Amino acid sequence: MLTACFSFYFYDRTYREQLHSANQQLQQLFNTVESSAAVAAYLDNDEIALEVARGLSSNDIVSGAIVTSVTGMEVRGGSAIESTTPDLKTYTLDSPFMSGEIVGNITMLPNQALIKTAARDAAWRHVLIVSMQSLALVILAIILVHRNLSAPIKKLAGQLHLIPPGSMERLECPKGHAQDEIGLLVKDANTLLTATQNTLDGERRLREYAESLERQFRLIFEKASCGIALVNAEGRILMYNPSLVEMLSDASTSPDMRSTPFHSFFENPDQVRALLQTAYQTNSPVTSDLQLHTKSADQSRWLNSLISKVTDDEGDMIVECILYDISERTAREKRTQFEAERDPLTGLYNRRAGYRKIESALQHAKQTSSHCAFLLVDLDKFKPINDQYGHDAGDLVLQTISRRINKHLRKEDIVIRWGGDEFLIIVEHVNQPKAIAEKLLAALQKPIDLGNGNRDVVGASIGISLFPEHGQKIEDLVQRADIAMYRVKEAGRNHFSIYEKRRGDEPIENTAKHHNSLT
Repeated sequence: MLTACFSFYFYDRTYREQLHSANQQLQQLFNTVESSAAVAAYLDNDEIALEVARGLSSNDIVSGAIVTSVTGMEVRGGSAIESTTPDLKTYTLDSPFMSGEIVGNITMLPNQALIKTAARDAAWRHVLIVSMQSLALVILAIILVHRNLSAPIKKLAGQLHLIPPGSMERLECPKGHAQDEIGLLVKDANTLLTATQNTLDGERRLREYAESLERQFRLIFEKASCGIALVNAEGRILMYNPSLVEMLSDASTSPDMRSTPFHSFFENPDQVRALLQTAYQTNSPVTSDLQLHTKSADQSRWLNSLISKVTDDEGDMIVECILYDISERTAREKRTQFEAERDPLTGLYNRRAGYRKIESALQHAKQTSSHCAFLLVDLDKFKPINDQYGHDAGDLVLQTISRRINKHLRKEDIVIRWGGDEFLIIVEHVNQPKAIAEKLLAALQKPIDLGNGNRDVVGASIGISLFPEHGQKIEDLVQRADIAMYRVKEAGRNHFSIYEKRRGDEPIENTAKHHNSLT
């Protein structure tokens, strides 16, 4: 498009210049013959005038010429010329002898066809030359651009495509371009490649570190001896480790822990829900010992739980539960507690532990305004059996009596081995202590198998005191039950009696001494 515009411009310019040049040639022709034509006009010499007209007409750019004088001479040469013929060129002739005096005219008819044809040819030649020059320049520019710009950039692009991201390879600057824009481009590209490599190396190291941490944490998570679970706000397990599956296997009926609410694995779901809620509402971890809900009632499993609130990658609050199996420890503690609280022969509470149980029972009775019965049971024929059949038989009697007492009482009732062959029973919320005493006497009067084919009947005397009727303190209630019991002994044994205050009741120390003498 640009070349076409330039070509049109140069064509028009050359064409105009050629037309102007033709006019100048006509002027020069007039200047050449002006003197001769002026003489011919001044003298009215037809011969000289004809020679001038023919001379002008012989020129290619003049079709015809007329030489005239002011006196009426007119000489023609070449093509016929009319006064109405267009494009005529008329020049005045001055007198050769008197300056400023006009003696005639020369009229020339330019050969417009020849002039225009020559002008067009010259213009086209100029356009062709300009076009050839432009084409040559374009070709030269293309060659130079290709050689100095396109080819190096294409080569650099090919190199760049072959360089893996993050590699040590760099672009090589083409020869001769170290100080120009190509060299600057190569330098900047290599700087960018170096920055990319450093970034990718950093990301690679960070990813390897993260993967290493993930492997370590996964190893810890999967190989940890403790059970780990992530629980959402609804109590659903989101993630768990193999140790948790093993811990909860007895409490779960589904192979997928996520299908069962976390709290449903435990004996006390409300306690677990409360712990989860507390962990959600506070930023402090909570801990507690929880009993699993096992399939077998005889098998008791305990877990120590550490529950704390954490935030996941999405910013949601979840609870992390870390569980340790403390079943063996709990069993040992229970055994230790049992051994500390229980009589080793009968399995009943010993006197120290029983005293604490009585305190708790009386406190509860005071708070609920309920009644308690203290039943002090003393075996009637234990010493004769122990002396006659030996200590093993005596131990067997105590064990049998203990089982019979427990069998006829409620689980919440307290049975204590108070002394050698004495048992203290505390029954809460009692309305008919006599019925309990009668039921116990009936059970204790049954014969006992002493081994080696020996059987005997022990029997018992039972003294009863009532809270709060007979006292508020443990010592007072036990003393009055003891008084009632030794009154049964005095009355013939193998019966029960509810304490009644009598004049002359001895203090507890004297009552105990008297009871020991009866025994």
